[in-house]
Amino acid sequence: MTQPSRFTIASRSLPAGLLLLACAGLAPACVAPGDGDDHDATGTRDSAVTVPTGLGLDAPDGEFLATPTGRIHRSCVHVVDNGAEIDASGRVTSAAGGSIQLAPCRYAVRDRILPGPAAATAPPGAHANSVAENASWIETVSAQMPTNGFGFNWTNSVRGNWLVPPTPRQAASQTVFLLIGAAPLNNSALLETVLQYGASAAGGGKFWSTFLAYNSDNTGNVVLTSARRVNVGDLIQGLIDGLDCSGDGHCNWRLRVNINVDPSSPTFSISPPEIFHKAYEGVLAAVNLHNCNQLPVEGDTGASFTNVHILMPGPTPSNYTDVKNSLGWVGTVNGSGCSYGMINNLDGVDLFWN
Repeated sequence: MTQPSRFTIASRSLPAGLLLLACAGLAPACVAPGDGDDHDATGTRDSAVTVPTGLGLDAPDGEFLATPTGRIHRSCVHVVDNGAEIDASGRVTSAAGGSIQLAPCRYAVRDRILPGPAAATAPPGAHANSVAENASWIETVSAQMPTNGFGFNWTNSVRGNWLVPPTPRQAASQTVFLLIGAAPLNNSALLETVLQYGASAAGGGKFWSTFLAYNSDNTGNVVLTSARRVNVGDLIQGLIDGLDCSGDGHCNWRLRVNINVDPSSPTFSISPPEIFHKAYEGVLAAVNLHNCNQLPVEGDTGASFTNVHILMPGPTPSNYTDVKNSLGWVGTVNGSGCSYGMINNLDGVDLFWN
């Protein structure tokens, strides 16, 4: 049996593969509303914004909304209803049958926090920020799919469970993301199931909520479901499944987040152009985080992702083989001051902080 991979709790001893960028924090239009509000103001997702040509460098900063991959202009944020389908051309069809075509985003992402083609190189020591993480993937555990005996080197399913932790001891304007996901090798896109505390482009507030999302550098858009409020102690099950995959790895993906195994939980389907060679079995990301009290803490564990399954095709593209415990998992920490660290195990991964 494969033994669990252990990553030292001290963050300075972990691989420094992800770089913290200089970030401006949460957009003013996305400041968390008061308790009891399920979503931020609908005006933050107004599709009638006049979009200039070019990268939109002169656009007001408040028009950019927080997501787990960076701040996206509100005209490029598309909230879809439960059961929506997005095809390879970017056409979104709602569960009721209506459809719209997504145009390429004319604004460059700001404060990109998922490393990839659009990310700048941080100067030496930029990741060693003491506590304050304006915008960062603070802790990640990821693995690249190897080429298996059938010639496939991509994942066709990423699944995992986690419990909604206690709310942070200090509720300010921070947004905390806990997620699992799948990405190409260069992180040019991300399929994700997300638990968040705070507000983002999906909505939310000073409470926990969950949503599904897909973002792509190919068009610059992010497609997501509206944030759905959940309670401390709820069981979150993230399901990212590739269906009808071709031999080269193009799949029709079905994303679902089950809340306490509720069959009415949000779902949407998408047929993106990307092939997903990388899996994230646990990620802590944050925007506008300034001290450790703004993170959720329960005992000595920040978050535990359990019942994790990472699948690959074989012998045909329509088959699924669990490879979770044969992958070379890499743990990365981009922060200090909160005793960040992680332990990878046979069932999933524990992320630590205090």
